[in-house]
Amino acid sequence: MMEHPWRVLHIIANHEKRVVQHLASRSIEHYLPLYALKSRWSDRTVELERPLFPGYVFTRFSATERIAVLGTPG
Repeated sequence: MMEHPWRVLHIIANHEKRVVQHLASRSIEHYLPLYALKSRWSDRTVELERPLFPGYVFTRFSATERIAVLGTPG
């Protein structure tokens, strides 16, 4: 059986990468699926990585790490 189930965190839109950085610094397992998007600006074309599910990050943690996850900015 799985030790800890996967959970979905509902976060502030457009803060997904920042939340993932904070979770990684706290050694909490996370998953943020991204896709590549080409965006054309007036002077150049840029390839952006956008979250597949905006406003959500998937994570797996123990009950003792719950406070650390809920205290993550964003």
